[in-house]
Parts: sequence; structure tokens; C-alpha cells
Amino acid sequence: MSVEQAEESLMIQKASYEVGIGTNLDLRDAVVALDTAKKNYIQALYSYNTNKVKLEQVMGLPVK
Repeated sequence: MSVEQAEESLMIQKASYEVGIGTNLDLRDAVVALDTAKKNYIQALYSYNTNKVKLEQVMGLPVK
């Protein structure tokens, strides 16, 4: 799940909870899903940048 999807899901769960058709567990699950999506995004950025630097080193290019 992307960060954007998780944010939208959280907004929906908050609205559902506020009108009494969603549960506290549903809301907490949406918060956890958003946290997980953010963590995965950060890990992907880190991996991308790390691998980019490794590739530049192997190719003999100056590391930016």
C-alpha cells in the first residue's frame, strides 16, 4: 500500500469511527498501515540511493 492510499484509508476510517460505523480497532489498523507505508517508502529511498552510489562507484563516476 502506498503512503497516499494509507492516508486516504485513515481518513475514511476516522470518518467512519466519528459517525459510529467504524471501530477503534479499524482506526488503529489504519494508523499502523500508514506507519508501515511510510517506513517502506523510507526504506525504498534508502535502498535506491545506496545502490545508486554503488553503481556510480563501480562505473568509476564521481559520487554525487
